[in-house]
Amino acid sequence: MRNGERQVSPTISGIRADHTNRYKWAIDNLPRGTVIDAACGIGYGSWMLANAGFYVRSIDIDAEAIEYGNHHYNHDNVHRQCCDLYKANLSTDPVIAFECIEHVEDPLPILKNCNDFLICSVPNEDIFPYKNYAFHYRHYTKQEFEQLLNEAGYEVVSWHGQLGPESEVEPNVDGRTLIAMAKR
Repeated sequence: MRNGERQVSPTISGIRADHTNRYKWAIDNLPRGTVIDAACGIGYGSWMLANAGFYVRSIDIDAEAIEYGNHHYNHDNVHRQCCDLYKANLSTDPVIAFECIEHVEDPLPILKNCNDFLICSVPNEDIFPYKNYAFHYRHYTKQEFEQLLNEAGYEVVSWHGQLGPESEVEPNVDGRTLIAMAKR
């Protein structure tokens, strides 16, 4: 796994609070049923969703992260797939893409391939400026993020955010992390 970029811990208590709080918030805001956890990493979020009653398709490009998730965050309702998001079928179910978009050079084709219901997050360029991070292509202002989602055919129906690395998800917060709920 790419050391230093992913949240890696064999237990949920070792995952930073802002990351787990995004999934806790998503559990209350997703339509019940199946969900796709795009760029799931080690799969702690997929495990949280499954424990809340969702069936989860977890997709990540890193085979080592998928295997780590199989070992530490195994759940009968989680199906893990090692796949490049450019090639994955994301059109069948609602998609969560937390801290994913900034990791791909051109996220537009991936976003166009997603289902009609999308929850995604990015680092906020206005608060957490891009500084040549090894695994990020860029960060987004709220306006840039909305423009990208609009180009992919989405309308943002609600904005949320997190102020810092231990924060809860709050409505209409332009913090360190921007979170958009979007529909087509």
